[in-house]
Amino acid sequence: MLWSLVRVVTLFLVLSLATQALAFVDPPIAEPAVVGSGQIANVRMRAGICDGLADGPSETDVTVDGTVITIVVDGYHADDLILCGFGPGANGILYPLDVFPAGDYTVNAIFRYVGCTKHCCRGNF
Repeated sequence: MLWSLVRVVTLFLVLSLATQALAFVDPPIAEPAVVGSGQIANVRMRAGICDGLADGPSETDVTVDGTVITIVVDGYHADDLILCGFGPGANGILYPLDVFPAGDYTVNAIFRYVGCTKHCCRGNF
């Protein structure tokens, strides 16, 4: 009897932690790492299956203020493992920023949850 109770509690814990392991947004990656003259600067973002990137490559909000480039990507989060099914896959989504003159730039990437019921937040990278 005790062994059955331990198994049920263990299963419950594993299932409750599974959505946390599947819900993530990786820090963005600049591609190419060093942008040459005339090249488009890009940011690649990847999320788990319980966090989804809602914006496609042409749907993001990109603003430029001097040498600071800010990209805002909207996304979704599911708290219930049954509702999970987001995620762009292993390679993520490549978001083009623009072609910029030579120089040093700071890129701020913001992941903004839309329609979230429990963990509404913004993730700044």
